[in-house]
Amino acid sequence: MVGEGLWIVADVVTAARMNMKTLYIGAAAPGTTYAGMLWFDTDDDKLYQRNAADDAWIERTGELDSSLGVDDTGSGIITVDTVGENVSAGEVLFMESDGKYWKADADTAAKMPATVMAMGTILADAAGKLLHVGYFRHDAWAWVLGAGAANLLFASVTPGAMSQTSPVGSGDQVQVCGYVVTADIVFFNPSYVVTELV
Repeated sequence: MVGEGLWIVADVVTAARMNMKTLYIGAAAPGTTYAGMLWFDTDDDKLYQRNAADDAWIERTGELDSSLGVDDTGSGIITVDTVGENVSAGEVLFMESDGKYWKADADTAAKMPATVMAMGTILADAAGKLLHVGYFRHDAWAWVLGAGAANLLFASVTPGAMSQTSPVGSGDQVQVCGYVVTADIVFFNPSYVVTELV
C-alpha cells in the first residue's frame, strides 16, 4: 500500500496469496505456515487450524459422539444461555421475546418452535448449558426404538417434553425435534418448520 487508501498493483490480493495466509487446501500440510491459518486436508477430509504459537495443528472438524456413557451428557453444538423458568435436563425450550429460553409447548403457537434442549437443571433467570444440535443422554427416558418414522421425536403438548407421538388436537403445533438412538439417547436436531393442526 502506498499512502493512505492507495494500493499498488503488486499488493493486489491474489488467490495464491490468500491461500498461503488464510486457507490451504491439499493432501499434505503446507510448507510455510502462519498462526491461525486453516488447512483443509483433502486426504482425510478434515479441517485443521494452526495454533497461536505456529508450532502445531489443531483439528477443527467436529465429530459428534453418540456413545455417551454418563447421564445428562451431550455432544454437539452447546451454548450457555439464560432460561426464564426452572427447567430440567432433556426439556426442550423456545426463545421468548425477553431473550430467555422457556419450555416449548405444542399446545400454544406462541411457545414454539423448540430450538434448544436443557442439559441439566437450570433455575429461572440463571444460565446453563443448552444443546442446539447433537446427541443427548438422559437415563430417565425410556424411548422405544422402532423403524423409520417410528423413531421421530415431536415437541409435546406437555410443556418442555418430547413425545414419539405427534400432537393431534386442533390448534396443536407439530414439530419434529429429533430421533431416538437408544432408550436413553436421542439425536436432537429441531426442525424450524412447525405445522398447526386445524
